[in-house]
Amino acid sequence: MSKRQLDDENDSMGESSDDESLTLGANGDANEIVEVDFVFTDPCEPNFHSVRQHLTHFLPAAKLDASNLANIIVGQVTVGTMVCSEGETDVFGLITALSLKRYAAEPSIQQIMSLVTTKCPEPTKPRFEQIMNNSNVGLVISRRMINLPYQLVPHLHSALQQDIDWGIENEASQELKDSFKFDYFLFLAGVQVEKAKKAPAGKKAKASAYSDPAIKTYDNFEDEFLEQEADVAFSFPVENVLKEGAGINTEISVFLIKRQKHNASLTSIAQMLNV
Repeated sequence: MSKRQLDDENDSMGESSDDESLTLGANGDANEIVEVDFVFTDPCEPNFHSVRQHLTHFLPAAKLDASNLANIIVGQVTVGTMVCSEGETDVFGLITALSLKRYAAEPSIQQIMSLVTTKCPEPTKPRFEQIMNNSNVGLVISRRMINLPYQLVPHLHSALQQDIDWGIENEASQELKDSFKFDYFLFLAGVQVEKAKKAPAGKKAKASAYSDPAIKTYDNFEDEFLEQEADVAFSFPVENVLKEGAGINTEISVFLIKRQKHNASLTSIAQMLNV
């Protein structure tokens, strides 16, 4: 029995129970409503190019080997979920957790860890390194199209937890089973930060002339709530490759959250979305 079949028998997590509508641009000039029946599937080789595309701007500050990382993701069938339309292999969204110990020799993992370690502030570094060196940490990669229906998000994260449980119980070797016994998840969340407006020179400032200097918008909205449950968190600025506009900076928020806390947070996120 495959893990996805097992999920389908236990609940409706294997695929969306209803058709979801997705708004797609028509040549960038107008919008059209396209009805899409989303399904959750295991990673497979035909997903490679689509997954690689999702990783293109994953870490804009680093020269990430996106092909290597995509290969790891599509090759790890036990833990990982692709959101596709029925009968297609194009990926609208994905989530996976990669063991940093198991894939330590992979170029993309080394690039990510080198960047994160370098950017970790000195006051935070002892706690961060303690967890990284003494715990089984899974790098969570969650990427999706910006207009993927938000109702699917709690199901994606729940599918991740289910996949991990399945792998611990059913993998062929004890070594593989142990590799999925994650103590912590490592998240790298993209954040857009609106800078504070400055008062015009020589003029008395008015309250309306200012914006909150800490207005942050997370690429994945749920990361903001998960970060609040983290044991360690820090952020660093990256090049604004998307050129959102004047007054907007881009940063990466790095945080370590216990797997149990991640799982417990999903109920609150689902309730917030009323799903």
